[in-house]
Amino acid sequence: MKNKHKEAIKEILDNFDFNKMLKIMTIIGHRWHRHKLLEGSYYYPTIWQLKNCAKKLFEDLFNDKEFGNGRTRYISTGGFWAYLRKGKDNSVELDLQYVAVEYNNFVN
Repeated sequence: MKNKHKEAIKEILDNFDFNKMLKIMTIIGHRWHRHKLLEGSYYYPTIWQLKNCAKKLFEDLFNDKEFGNGRTRYISTGGFWAYLRKGKDNSVELDLQYVAVEYNNFVN
């Protein structure tokens, strides 16, 4: 991953409102699952855990070797949706969202 990509991730992490996200998670009761083997072990993540999770999502997107220019990809977990758009001119756009409610429909 290039330095400019690391800087872009850092900008997202510095400006995304993780405090607001955690407040919303608490209000709606959205908790994370601690471990698959620990049944019923749910918790509210810390701000550090939220930031670390978001950073890992973007790192995974950038490290996908099959993802070429002119494409858009996303990855999600824990309520996060992380998007990476690579322009044909090597430009990069990052987008981080916390999605609490969503509905999609596609008909062909």
